[in-house]
Amino acid sequence: MQVMDTQSLIACWELGRRRHPLDRALLLYAAAEPEEDPNSLADRPLGRRNAALLRLRRSLFGDALESHVACPQCGERLEFALSADALLERHRQSCDYARAAGSLRLRLPTTRDLASVAAETEESAAARKLLERLVDTPQPNQSFSKKS
Repeated sequence: MQVMDTQSLIACWELGRRRHPLDRALLLYAAAEPEEDPNSLADRPLGRRNAALLRLRRSLFGDALESHVACPQCGERLEFALSADALLERHRQSCDYARAAGSLRLRLPTTRDLASVAAETEESAAARKLLERLVDTPQPNQSFSKKS
């Protein structure tokens, strides 16, 4: 991956600042993976997209991810640091293909899948619609294989 320079980062920010967050993620994904066809990035699994965005972030700002979370009971703020390298190592160990259970096959969600439910106002309706998109029914005598 090439390191993005400051001018390119600012141009990317300007281009994406009025876009939907999913479109901004794809814009940055294209910047993180310049050798890939930008038209195909919306159809890649979210884990791949997020790993590419994390690598881009690491190249721009370093490995440390200064973070915080508020306690849901008292509101106390807990500060902690994460390592981009450690998170990326966990991603390398995770699966990047669909899972099968009997005659049911679930593929991994993509940015395009999220975009299809982005306007849905009911959480349960969005979840149902998303699940319907992710379930593939195999053809007779079709076997399941790893899919990237």
